[in-house]
Amino acid sequence: MKRKVLALLTGSLLSALSLPAANIAYVSYHAADDTPTANAASAGFTNAADVGYTKLLAANGHKVTRFVRVGEVATSNPDLITALNTNDVVIISRCVPSGDFDSATETAAWSSSVTVPLISMGGYINRAIRLGFHTGDTIPDANSTLLRLRVRASAHPIFAGIPLDATGLMINPYSQRVTFTNATTGATTLQNGISVVTSPVIGGGAILATIGTLGDGAFGGMVIAEFPAGTTTYRGDVLAAKRLVFLSGSRESGITAEGSGIYDLQPDGATMLLNAVSYMTTPQSPAPKCYSPLVSATNLVPGDAWTFNAGVLGDAPLSYQWYKNGQALTGATDAGLTFASLLTSDAGDYHLIVTNNSGSATSTVGRLEFAVFPPASITNSLISYWPLDTVLGTKTVDVVSGYDLTLVNLTAADIVPGQFGNAFRFNGTNSILERVHSTGDSLPIYQHPNFTVSFWVQGPVQSDRRVFAEGSTVNNNTMFDLGTHSGGADGSVDIFIRNDAGTASPDHAHSVGTAFDGYLWHNVVYVQRDVG
Repeated sequence: MKRKVLALLTGSLLSALSLPAANIAYVSYHAADDTPTANAASAGFTNAADVGYTKLLAANGHKVTRFVRVGEVATSNPDLITALNTNDVVIISRCVPSGDFDSATETAAWSSSVTVPLISMGGYINRAIRLGFHTGDTIPDANSTLLRLRVRASAHPIFAGIPLDATGLMINPYSQRVTFTNATTGATTLQNGISVVTSPVIGGGAILATIGTLGDGAFGGMVIAEFPAGTTTYRGDVLAAKRLVFLSGSRESGITAEGSGIYDLQPDGATMLLNAVSYMTTPQSPAPKCYSPLVSATNLVPGDAWTFNAGVLGDAPLSYQWYKNGQALTGATDAGLTFASLLTSDAGDYHLIVTNNSGSATSTVGRLEFAVFPPASITNSLISYWPLDTVLGTKTVDVVSGYDLTLVNLTAADIVPGQFGNAFRFNGTNSILERVHSTGDSLPIYQHPNFTVSFWVQGPVQSDRRVFAEGSTVNNNTMFDLGTHSGGADGSVDIFIRNDAGTASPDHAHSVGTAFDGYLWHNVVYVQRDVG
C-alpha cells in the first residue's frame, strides 16, 4: 500500500479556542513533519514545507496523520481512499502535485469516493480542469504583504471571533507573504502569495470570503467557499460529502514545487482554520441557512445590473423562492436573483425563502432604489468648465468656479483649433495646465462620491501620458488619472485610481473604445456613481 503515515504531537496552542479533537488525514508531498522530500531538502528545507499547518492542528488537540499521494488513487492506490475515509476530515495541502489531479478518474475518486468532509487548501487543484469547484482556470497570485479577506457570510461559524468592519473586511490580516530562508546557504527568497482562482464558482457553492485588500493581484477572488454534499462539480462529479475551499500556503518562487505551501497565516487566519476544522467535523443541522445578508443598492439608474445572493447552505434538494414586497416572484426559483438590465419597476424590497426536507430559512431583506435626478441640464451641479480658448496672463480660465489653470511650458502660441472653439497643444514631455486646490474647494473631484469628467482629445497612441489627473503635492496619494495607455499598447483610455493608503483600484483599467488614433477628435467621458 503506497502511503506514508505520521502522527504529529508538537506545535503551538491557540488557547482562546476550545475545539473537539478530530482525526485529520493530511495529504501532502511530505511524509513527516521533520522529513522533507529529497528535492525540498536539496533546496534547503529541514522540515516539511507545510509543517506549520500540521503543528497548529496537532497543538490544538487534533490527531494528524500525513498521507503521501502516490499515483492515481482510483487505479494504482485504492487503499489510500479507504484509509482516508477512516478519518473525520481530509485536508489536501497546498503542497501537492496539482497535475496529478487532472484525469477524470482521479477527480471522480476525490469527489465521490472520499465520503468524509474534505478541505482543499490549494487553488491549482480547485480549477475547472481538476476538482472543478470553478467554471474556469484563471489563477493569479495574491501579492499583498499583508492580506485581508472580505467576509460575505459573517454569521458562518468559520468567522466566529474574527473582528470585521461594517463592510465585512477583516480588521486584522488573514495571511502574509512569506520569505524562505535556505537552511544550508542562508539565502532568502520572497515567495508568492496564495494562488486564487478568479473564475466563477460552480452552481451550488457558497462563497464565504474573498480577497479584500484593494489593489491586490487577486482582488475579489474566492478564498473560502463551501460546497454541500450532492453538488455537481464542473467535471460532472457528484460530491459525496461537503467540501470546503480554504486557501492558504505560499506558491513557490525560486525553489522546488515541493517547497510550496509554506505556512502564511496570521493569528486570525489560524483561528479561522481551526474554526473550519471544527465546523467540518461537527454535525450540522440539515436544515438550510442563509449566511450572507442581501446587499442593497441605491442610486441606481435603468440598465444597471444587480444580483442578490443569500449564501445558502443546506442538504439537497434545496428549493428557492424569491419575493418582492412580500409577493412571490414568478420564475424566481434559483439560488441567486439576477437583474441583467434593471427597470425602474424593479425598485422594491426583496428576500428569499429556501426550503429542504428538514426545514426552511429566510434571508434578510435587500432593497433596490433608483436615483432621482433633477431635469437634465449641462449646468446641473457643474463645478468647473475650462473652455481652453484663451490665455489671460499665465492662466486659462474656469468660467464656473474661478479654478483657473496655470500654464506650465505653454504659451498663447500653443492654442490651436479644437473640435469646438479652441484647444491647447501639449508637447508630450513637460507642458501641463495645473492648479493647486485650497481647503474647502469643490476640487479635487475625487472627493465626491458621484461625478463626471468630460473632455475632448486628439492625439496619437502614446505611452503613459496624463490627460486629466489629480494627486498630491507631497506624495503619490491620492491619485485619479485618465490618460493614454500606460504601456503605449493601443489608443485606449487608461484609468488609474489610487487611494489614501497607496492602493490602486482600478489598476490601469482600459476603455473598450479608441480615443487616441492620431487624427480624429474623441469625447472622453468618465462617470463615477456610488450604488450603495
